[in-house]
Amino acid sequence: MLNLKELREEKGITRYQLAKLTELQNSTIRSIETEVKNPGFLTVKKICDALQVDIANVKEK
Repeated sequence: MLNLKELREEKGITRYQLAKLTELQNSTIRSIETEVKNPGFLTVKKICDALQVDIANVKEK
């Protein structure tokens, strides 16, 4: 299992690009990746859909 930052980097997508794809704020993506904010299920699903990964491949830190 991978965390969201690893998944994003593996896909070669910047935080800014992911924010645009998910319609989330760039600061929200950063807060999730730096563990300042715990995302809800729907937010994680949005990110996984944008990265084209199965939500089962994401681990909680």
